[in-house]
Amino acid sequence: MSLAYQLNAIIVSGSTPIVMTWLIAKMDGSTLGIALFVCATAFITIGCAIALRETNPKEVRQSPTAVPGEHLHANSIGD
Repeated sequence: MSLAYQLNAIIVSGSTPIVMTWLIAKMDGSTLGIALFVCATAFITIGCAIALRETNPKEVRQSPTAVPGEHLHANSIGD
């Protein structure tokens, strides 16, 4: 899992300066392309966040005294 995360970070983060330089060159020195790129990634992020489903059980969400994640350890050995 860590290797996949690290390789993704290298590929995406490493190529970002090249993509941004290309965008500036294509736009004749204007940074509008970079602004549009950042806006596009923001919209993708917002869309993904909206599409995520809730992972806490309903009884945990509705209880004012519930501790998030506590239900995960309720059936642990030694309790």
